[in-house]
Amino acid sequence: MLAPVTNQVPEPVSLLTKVAVVVVFLLTGPTMYLVSRVHTLTLAFSRVQVGDTRAVVMVTMGKPQREIPAANGEADYEYSAWPLSRTWVVGLRAGKVVTKAEVEN
Repeated sequence: MLAPVTNQVPEPVSLLTKVAVVVVFLLTGPTMYLVSRVHTLTLAFSRVQVGDTRAVVMVTMGKPQREIPAANGEADYEYSAWPLSRTWVVGLRAGKVVTKAEVEN
């Protein structure tokens, strides 16, 4: 049996509820970006192998956030997802990957 129809007006949403919804929407974007950045770097880092060329690293992981010069003219590439303390480091010598490390700062 159907309930009788009434002309009740719903109660207005409180200001606190409106503010909470806006805050959730504002935090969702940056949080999703951070999660996707960490996932992408982890996946790309697992695909980089010792012996790969500099070009393969750039295509797989993208442009490094920091390029730390080494003594022989080569460099270590650092990738990170701020504000997390995890850093992915790829060491290059003679144009090839010689080391890779995932560091927790």
